[in-house]
Amino acid sequence: MIINKLLLLTFFTLFSCQEKVPELKSLGESNIDQESKFNVNQSSFNISNPENPLTISGTCDPRYSDMEVSFDSMSTWKTFSTASTSNTDSNCTDKSYSLYLDKVNNYFTYDTNIIGNQSKYVYIRGNLGFTYSTPIKITITNSDFTPPAAPAIKTLSSPTDAKVYITGGTESDFSHFECSVDNSIWFNCIDGDVITSDGFTALNADQEGYIKVRSVDNSGNSAESVSKIFKKGTLGRGVNGNVYTIEKIDTNKYLIGGDFTHYDVIPHASDPANPTLDATKLSSALLLIDDRGNVLKTFSGITEVKEIKKHNSKIYIAGNFTNLLGSTYDHFARLNLDLTVDTSMPDLSFNNKIVDFQIDSNNNFYIAGSFTAFKDVYGFDKTRSRLAKFNSSFEFDSGFEDFSSLSNKIFKIYLDERSVNKFLYVQAQATDYMGLTTRGLSRVNLISKSLDYIFGVTSANLYSSSVRCLFEGMMNSFYCYNANGIRGGGTGGANIINVTNGSVTNVISISTYHYHLMFYDDQFISITSSNTKIYDSSFAETATSSFSLAYGVNDYAVDQSGNFILVGSMKGSGNTARFGIIKMKSDYTLDEEAFANMR
Repeated sequence: MIINKLLLLTFFTLFSCQEKVPELKSLGESNIDQESKFNVNQSSFNISNPENPLTISGTCDPRYSDMEVSFDSMSTWKTFSTASTSNTDSNCTDKSYSLYLDKVNNYFTYDTNIIGNQSKYVYIRGNLGFTYSTPIKITITNSDFTPPAAPAIKTLSSPTDAKVYITGGTESDFSHFECSVDNSIWFNCIDGDVITSDGFTALNADQEGYIKVRSVDNSGNSAESVSKIFKKGTLGRGVNGNVYTIEKIDTNKYLIGGDFTHYDVIPHASDPANPTLDATKLSSALLLIDDRGNVLKTFSGITEVKEIKKHNSKIYIAGNFTNLLGSTYDHFARLNLDLTVDTSMPDLSFNNKIVDFQIDSNNNFYIAGSFTAFKDVYGFDKTRSRLAKFNSSFEFDSGFEDFSSLSNKIFKIYLDERSVNKFLYVQAQATDYMGLTTRGLSRVNLISKSLDYIFGVTSANLYSSSVRCLFEGMMNSFYCYNANGIRGGGTGGANIINVTNGSVTNVISISTYHYHLMFYDDQFISITSSNTKIYDSSFAETATSSFSLAYGVNDYAVDQSGNFILVGSMKGSGNTARFGIIKMKSDYTLDEEAFANMR
């Protein structure tokens, strides 16, 4: 009985101890490891020199027996006194601590290949003897606050868009240049860059503007900016030569082809309006551009491009070349939409240049040129001159009209599928062909695949390379005009003729040279050396604009805003000389700023 009472008393005594005295673990977590008991006065430091000392301090609970620090992501821990022997206070009896680092780089190794903005981390914790506080992370960033050297602007060209040449950026921590035009926002730029920014205001001829340039280092520090005045000049723009064709291949992307060259320019500070062409940066007769004239891609080794057409997600190119982007193709080739060569198309190996081609609604190809032979898809030699027909797989159609007996050049071919009777018109340097008076224009019936002996144009001279014909508008009717001012029909300076059922039914006499006729949005647009006239579908005049050209247009494209990009042999419009490419706005006025950076 006495033993049982002693056991019962012991049980209640132990129970009371467990109720009134918390466990040691509970003491560490609940009473000490709280933010109010342990924190840091500053958790992030930016230092300019890791050779300098640094003190980390904060508050701590007086029950901590010691403070510890880790410099290696908490792999190893040291007491404060072990890590630093001077000016260090790891005793929390006064509810505070401090860790003195005499030189920061004594504790860390900074990467000398990277200048500035490198962060290292210190971890500290309190030691209770039987448990530790949750570590606190302190960030030490070796920042670079020294600005880089200011650059210098060597010279500026003076077209509408400034082309800036910059000296500087030789420091080891140099990152990039930034530019601002007429107090616009800062944007990244490079030496030799054409400056086009949203903040750039187009200038009138001889109006001044200015550009600012500054250097930026790897730490984000900016140099003092330098600025320079530039003036818009009257420098001719475009390309050096003729542009024969333009084709829109994507949103704001156009391929142009011709026999031109395109150069970068070397501006002169003393005469910025008259730069020198840089022959080391020569591009050949095929360019990918946007609607402002920015060159997006160049192609080398091409002598001449006469025609470009986008068809069924492929791009066909014809002209005078034997190699395209490293692939052997003689005068006729096909590109993918990403502008790589589609090598699945056979090389037809034409023995001379192609001047034009057409693709009908059945995907047949009609290819015209100076050739007299080619190879079929099986590699066999074929003899056929001037004009050949191929199906969609490029198998040769030997039954199509043979123009091999035509001793004269073919300039252009035109496809007319507006009626059940489909025709291919062949414009050649000949007044007659196969006993038919053609005046330079023959017609092949695409159903019978043979020459239409009924057709013949009289009282018009169409056997010049400057003549162009337009198969738009009224069925069985088409218009021809003189691209370079050579008489076409009737009397007067230059004329437009209307041919209906083979007969010239109307002659539109124009007192000045006529350079282009196009049919767009159900109306005719006629461009001459003095003005531009708009006609309705019956060719009744509806409006006149002052837009004019010098020399002819070969082709055009319409951009996403309804503006016309005209290409040809033109040599001017407005006050600034323009060569080969011009933009006419949808209101039939000149776009002064388009193609300003093309030379």
